[in-house]
Amino acid sequence: MKRIVTFLIVLQLMCIPMFVGAQSMSSPGEEYTMPKKDGNLGEKEVDGYLTFYDMGGKDGNTVAYYAGKICFVPKNMGEQIEITFDEVDLSGVASVYVYDGDVEFASYSSDIPENPLAELSGKLSNQTFVSTKGKLSVLYHCKGSASGTGWVATVKSLVPKEMSYVGIVADQSIITSAHLGKKGQPIIAVNVKTDGSLNPFSVDEISFNLDGTTSLTDISNLKVCYTGSGSSCSEKNLFGEITEVATTSFVVKGMQILGSGDNYFWLVTDVKPDATPMNKIDASCTSLKVNGEEKVQTSLSPEGDINIDNLVLISETPVTYSVGANPIAFYDDGGKDGNISENFNGQVTFQPTTVGKKVMIDFTKVDLFESSNKNEILKVYDGKEAKATNLIQQIKSGETVLIHSTSEDGALTVTLNCDTGFPKDGFEAEVSEFTPESMTVSEILSTQYTAWTAPPLGWTTA
Repeated sequence: MKRIVTFLIVLQLMCIPMFVGAQSMSSPGEEYTMPKKDGNLGEKEVDGYLTFYDMGGKDGNTVAYYAGKICFVPKNMGEQIEITFDEVDLSGVASVYVYDGDVEFASYSSDIPENPLAELSGKLSNQTFVSTKGKLSVLYHCKGSASGTGWVATVKSLVPKEMSYVGIVADQSIITSAHLGKKGQPIIAVNVKTDGSLNPFSVDEISFNLDGTTSLTDISNLKVCYTGSGSSCSEKNLFGEITEVATTSFVVKGMQILGSGDNYFWLVTDVKPDATPMNKIDASCTSLKVNGEEKVQTSLSPEGDINIDNLVLISETPVTYSVGANPIAFYDDGGKDGNISENFNGQVTFQPTTVGKKVMIDFTKVDLFESSNKNEILKVYDGKEAKATNLIQQIKSGETVLIHSTSEDGALTVTLNCDTGFPKDGFEAEVSEFTPESMTVSEILSTQYTAWTAPPLGWTTA
């Protein structure tokens, strides 16, 4: 009997499939969590579909100061990988980059590889990308602080099919308010939806109208950039641009091959430092051609307006702002709710608008990283130059201070320098004008002193 039982156990073990290594093939319904270790995580074979989580898993949060890359590959020859990010929740400097094919790994202290299909950050949902090279890579890259629940995605291995046109929509609901001096402010997102990847379509012309914008003099440098999602705009994903905003209607020409799923074309602009607060920026898409065929039958005008807030963030490029009758809210580069960026160096100058007045800055909150060798340094200078002889005060963490300009031009200049990898919340302040007054003498106090002579040398008291 014992021999029979042993034989049955051996027979059962022979029927159990053996998988070696962490990167085994997937099966329908499998869950895969990105390993919590830096580096190139190799390849993950996909057969059917799997659910893909960030390093925190199904119930945990994402991590900071980390970079990891996984490459998904189809089990079956000739198939393609499709990934849909069902939910994304990333903040700080954390981002997920999606690449068609395999790419070199980039550590969190290095620049990311060029030409991603998309950069995902913030809060997003239902973002789909399909490989044309079979493989598809996902790089999580966080060079500093981060928070959020991370992501959950569905990864599939599919038989490729001919591309077909699904539809086109425009959206402004995911665009936040603008602020004075904002570079690359998104105005409208136009999403061309497709299905399939064989014989891909292309877009070569998009037209917009800015009739909803209060004043064209508030903005400059109109650009259209192509991304899988998000509004990040650079030379790498530039579709076309209009440097001079002369009329409300304009055409942007370029050439962009479409991918399967979502194809976002973002219209972005620079808000001028002297823009009028509370003015509006608004746009509609009036024409878009796919393979030369017009796809916009009626103007795409999403609901909502973008207001220019009377708010300034200190920037790495020195900028001068004029302070008028209404006080300006002033923050570090992370804004009211974000931290200072890692290794940030910025400068801003405020000058009075009204003749005879000067600028004052009321720092109501200051939270800086300070140690013996790594610091975030906040300084205020009298006038328009940040030089040692003009320094009024270096503001320490926890201090609240009101600083007035005494310079002839009435200006104040603020610098922020961060050389730490653990940036803090930064600062909040209000900038306004004041009328300087001549000093007067209100009262003279007189006090009578009695002369005192030191005792002779060697004299002592009893």
